[in-house]
Amino acid sequence: MGSRYGSMMIAGLFLQEFVGEVEGQRIPWAHLDIAGPAFNEESPFGYTPKEGTGFGTATLVNFIESYAQ
Repeated sequence: MGSRYGSMMIAGLFLQEFVGEVEGQRIPWAHLDIAGPAFNEESPFGYTPKEGTGFGTATLVNFIESYAQ
């Protein structure tokens, strides 16, 4: 697979193969590669705690809420 650079793109292309259709329409989807910023092994700083950071959670919730309206 090569280096880790571009692996997000490879993962997205792989997952795309499993996204189907409903009544002939493609299902909207997104691949969020949050593995890197989702965990902080160092000391907490600013709003970023040590360990699980919750990176992108608020953004994803806001997007889903606006998409549902």
